[in-house]
Amino acid sequence: MTNTPPRFVNGQPKNLNVRQGTTVLYFLPPYEDKEGLPVSILNKGKLPSFVTNDNGIYTITPSKRQSLSVVYQVDGYLSDGDLRTYFKFNIYVLKWKPSAPTNGTGKPLPEPLSPSVIARNDDYNTKVEKGY
Repeated sequence: MTNTPPRFVNGQPKNLNVRQGTTVLYFLPPYEDKEGLPVSILNKGKLPSFVTNDNGIYTITPSKRQSLSVVYQVDGYLSDGDLRTYFKFNIYVLKWKPSAPTNGTGKPLPEPLSPSVIARNDDYNTKVEKGY
């Protein structure tokens, strides 16, 4: 049986925009190895200083002073131990913008149950935004 490299099921990772002063958890799109071998996520080179990788879950936390004029590229590999597939995505840092303190009626928002707001979107990303 011929070994093939792992692959993304629905296409390569998408680029994303992240506001200064927020935290975003970025999940790679679904991937597979046709032979059923375990797949690891490897970094290619150094990650941007505000990015960490926990086997395909990227924590992206640009500070309020993070440069807006730079495209931050993340390069990596899907690896089955023998073969690899290269991937990349870009991070565009947007200017910090404070959250609206009201719900549109002029009344303050209720206290959240937790310090984070979590929402899933179609690009396989889960956003966790919190001010600091």
